[in-house]
Amino acid sequence: VLNLSNKILDNETFDKLWKEIKMIKVLAFAEEKGYDRGISEGMSKGILKNSKTMLIEALEETIGVVPEYLEKKIKQITSHTALKGLHRQAIRCKDINDFNQKLALATS
Repeated sequence: VLNLSNKILDNETFDKLWKEIKMIKVLAFAEEKGYDRGISEGMSKGILKNSKTMLIEALEETIGVVPEYLEKKIKQITSHTALKGLHRQAIRCKDINDFNQKLALATS
């Protein structure tokens, strides 16, 4: 028997309250972790999207109009490292065929 704020609790009631308190802490922890994970995933997606945009813009400067098929291929890439390497290649490429070869190597 526990005396809590002028209330007497039997062991069974105390155990129920204790379990609820622990569950609230677990839920708060899970919520925080989920929030952090959501932020992290959102940032990663934003970085990938920005890398794809920058690659397409670099190609526009180098070769002119970027064909739709090429934009679609670029938008399917999920590796930031691959996009970074392709961005460098886009700056150096001589023409669209040159870049297509680099793209094929990077995505194979």
